Amino acid sequence: MPDVKVETAVGDLPRLPAHVPGTYKDGRKGPMVRVLWPLPTDNSAVLEPGSYTVTGRVAGTSFQPKAIVTVKAAVKSAPPVLKLAAFDLNRVTLKTDVHGHNTQFIANRDKFINTLAATDPNSFLYMFRHAFGQKQPDGAKPLGVWDSQDTKLRGHATGHYLTAIAQAYASTGYDKALQAKFAEKMDYMVNTLYDLSQLSGKAKEPGGSYVADPLAVPYGPGKSTYDSDLSDAGIRNDYWNWGKGFISAYPPDQFIMLEKGAKYGGQKTQIWAPYYTLHKILAGLMDVYEVSGNKKPCKPPPVWATGYMPASAKYRPTRSLKCGTLTLPASLVV
Repeated sequence: MPDVKVETAVGDLPRLPAHVPGTYKDGRKGPMVRVLWPLPTDNSAVLEPGSYTVTGRVAGTSFQPKAIVTVKAAVKSAPPVLKLAAFDLNRVTLKTDVHGHNTQFIANRDKFINTLAATDPNSFLYMFRHAFGQKQPDGAKPLGVWDSQDTKLRGHATGHYLTAIAQAYASTGYDKALQAKFAEKMDYMVNTLYDLSQLSGKAKEPGGSYVADPLAVPYGPGKSTYDSDLSDAGIRNDYWNWGKGFISAYPPDQFIMLEKGAKYGGQKTQIWAPYYTLHKILAGLMDVYEVSGNKKPCKPPPVWATGYMPASAKYRPTRSLKCGTLTLPASLVV
């Protein structure tokens, strides 16, 4: 078995080959031979340029193949050159085929875009209005399934919807009438959510009581604890006690319960991913801002949709906007 030569850079332990070639009787060709190398206990051997030898063994034999390791000075790498870059959706177009016929790509796009254009924003706002005890517009219907009334995840689909209509607006420059529909939907969604958030933490009636501090939200009326009961009989609608700027499709209890150690589950003493839901809403609002310039998501307090932000959460920036840098609890970052 021949010795092998290996190179590495200063500070990096070498990668020794698991198999090395063997020389067999009468010069016959045979399989590579499995070598067991001793594991290094530290990296002292590679802290400066030079060479050293590692002796291995072949199980069941007396062979002791050697690896001669050459440690070379580290070469400073050149700064990376940008090869890929993001581009706006309005720079993407789908062309017909050589015969002027629509392609399957166009058919798929139109199927999705036209279905999205026919959606009713009030369905995606239904549970927000329900949480704030506001009257629903005539004909408004809830989404159902994961955004049904008793589902603790309700409101997250609204975030996805905001992102979808923002992307649809950005990519429908080929049809100005269609693009205008998405512009109208974006404004309606953001303005409604903004108006609801402006109710939170402010007196319902002139001179009435209220709680502006999101970290001082009391129990719901007539309750002795926080809970996630979203039924008509159990949900709290006292938005004036929810802290300034709160927005969600359910009261702030789930956020408070999570920070107090509540478990995930279906009981009213349990929760289901409140920060995930909030993250989706915030992401959708930022997408709308970036394509439309609607600045309401950026109005103070610094990002109005942040709502309940616990003192125990560690804040760090996650995404920058022209109107400022959004900071979220670390648990929101995905």
